[in-house]
Order: sequence, then C-alpha cells, then structure tokens
Amino acid sequence: MIELPILKLMPAIAKYFIRCALVFLLLSILIQALTQVGPHWGWTTIHNLQPVFFHFFLFGWVMQMIIGVSLWMFPWQDKAQFILRDRIGWFALLTINSGLVLRGVCEPFLDPSSGDALRFALTASVILMWLGCVVYAAHIWQRVRSK
Repeated sequence: MIELPILKLMPAIAKYFIRCALVFLLLSILIQALTQVGPHWGWTTIHNLQPVFFHFFLFGWVMQMIIGVSLWMFPWQDKAQFILRDRIGWFALLTINSGLVLRGVCEPFLDPSSGDALRFALTASVILMWLGCVVYAAHIWQRVRSK
C-alpha cells in the first residue's frame, strides 16, 4: 500500500471519522438502490428503509465528513491538550456511529403498533447521536475559540 505523506499529518481520529463517513456513504447508496428496485422484485415493505437512507446519508456521510475534516484542519496547538482531549473525540465517534447503527437496525420496523422496546431503542439512538454531536461541538470549540 502506498503511504501518502499528507496522511501522516492527519490525526487518527480524523481518519476514522472520514472512513466511517465513506462506509455510511456506501451504505446509503446501497439502501437507496434497494428502495428503487425493491418494488420491482416484489419487496413491498422496502420503502421502510427510506428514513434510514436519509439518516445514513446526512448524519453518516455528510456530518461525519465535516467532523473529520474539521478535526484535521483545526489541530491542537498544545500537545498536552491533544493527548488529554483526544479521548473526547473518540467518544464522539463511538456515540454517533453506535446511534446511527442502532437507528438503522430499528427504524425500518417502526409502525404505529410497535412495542415499547423498539421505541426505547430509537430514543436511545437519538440520544446517542445528539450526545456525540454535543461532545464534538465542545471538543472543536476549544480549537476555534479566540485566544
């Protein structure tokens, strides 16, 4: 594998946000393709995946790409801060992606007669994604604030 010099300058957390963004881009394209061809194959409930497509595309691809690039473009000035606060970025990555996966698994099965367990899981997914966004905002705020 060819190692590009620019990637050595990119923090690992930024690389993982961008990699996760690319995975969610591929998943959203696959889901959208299935929703388009599914009815022709006799899959009548495939339209339930449409909200999953939007979440995977907007939160999984767009938002995580923005987060990854911002973590790369706004580096820490102090290495001690980087080591201490890098864990916060990993926590944001974990919560955003676990919330997205939980939402992708549960949301297609949501209907008016859904049980409380499914509604609780969807609520947990929203809380995880929201928590990840808040943690990221606090994490990046330290880098962009004026001195």
